[in-house]
Amino acid sequence: MLVSFIVESIAIYALLGLAFAVGFAARGAATIDPVARGASWGFRILVVPGAALLWPLLAWRWWRACAVEPGSAHGGASVPGDRTDLWQQGAERLRSRALLVWIVLAPLIALVLVVALRGRAGEVEPSRDAARIPAAARIPAAARVPAAARIPAAARVPAAVELGR
Repeated sequence: MLVSFIVESIAIYALLGLAFAVGFAARGAATIDPVARGASWGFRILVVPGAALLWPLLAWRWWRACAVEPGSAHGGASVPGDRTDLWQQGAERLRSRALLVWIVLAPLIALVLVVALRGRAGEVEPSRDAARIPAAARIPAAARVPAAARIPAAARVPAAVELGR
């Protein structure tokens, strides 16, 4: 009962988020972030999954951005306490730092992956737990029963049926 409620709640949240995300990618992103104005459709498609996940926060921000401030001389949309100009001044510097980080991280991640895979190339040693089992408790290889033989005869599927003949 509880599990089905949680699954249904997540499904409803996802459907509402997807419906919101399509409209947000088309119009809302440019309203909230002036940098997104005139963005390509590729950008808008990339925004959809994140907007679907964070739709309550983005809906609130979109609603605030569309609210007309009373007494505004220009009559346009404004957000109370909007600091867009302040954080955009350092955006280029932040982008160049992010590019530098990726230039450093990409080869570093590849190097770590190569070293990890080369370290694995050797023979895998047997488990230490298997070595602790007393010799008397171990089943000899000749006495081991194949998995197919453990299935009751009534439950076995004939080979012809299994192959679809």
